[in-house]
Amino acid sequence: PGSHPWWYHLTYRQRNKLCARRSDAVIVPSETTKAHVRDLYGVAEDKITIVAEGAPRTFAPIENEHLLAETRQRYLGDDAPYVLFVGKLSQRRNIPALIEAFARVKHSEAIPHKLLLFGPNVLDIPLRELVEQLGVADSVIQTDGRIGRHDEILPVYSGADLFVHPTAAEGFSLTIVEAMACGVPVITVGRGAVAEIVGDAAITVDAPTPDLLEPEIRRVLMDPSLRAAMRTQSIERAELFRLDSTARGTLEVMRRVAAG
Repeated sequence: PGSHPWWYHLTYRQRNKLCARRSDAVIVPSETTKAHVRDLYGVAEDKITIVAEGAPRTFAPIENEHLLAETRQRYLGDDAPYVLFVGKLSQRRNIPALIEAFARVKHSEAIPHKLLLFGPNVLDIPLRELVEQLGVADSVIQTDGRIGRHDEILPVYSGADLFVHPTAAEGFSLTIVEAMACGVPVITVGRGAVAEIVGDAAITVDAPTPDLLEPEIRRVLMDPSLRAAMRTQSIERAELFRLDSTARGTLEVMRRVAAG
């Protein structure tokens, strides 16, 4: 509930259900999604195979300080540390809650950080009014998320002190995997597929609310030793989700279907 606009079940859900029922096989990225396809779409369990999504091997920490400083200057307007979100600013991502939690930490701890929202504002959230109301108009930057080359996103991830994904529900989250592969500490919501992805390598909250996000954002940003430990955990965990494994799993399903 609350993850999608009211009209979602009349459009995308109906299309996806029809495709899943008519297919010879269904590939899903998580146990959570498998259960949804089985229970909500009525697809037989033996027709569903889990193949986790993965990040290419190019997703790895960037240590080039000149490039990282250049990236911060490009997106933030100055060489400031930042908290990062990557993805569409859709309903289930709870961006207003993230902004409020960030604003509370910004004011209470006088941190130099900015918040970079790297993705399109698909719901036209009134960001300008919100950040002005919360007193962080000069510290929250939203881009459309479009990049010229694939490798341009790598320093965006690597330069962040923290990646926050305050989602209500996901079938998978490739942006979390990408952030972890780049060695970024992650805070997210410990539900469904997201909990499957991060395991014990991230800080999770029970719900995407400002009250729950605020203390965890504060804890990570104010503790360099914790950030260092979480960076190591992120890199190790991301090795479970690599594109070569995704490709092998997908090809195996295709071979099985082709063999009848």
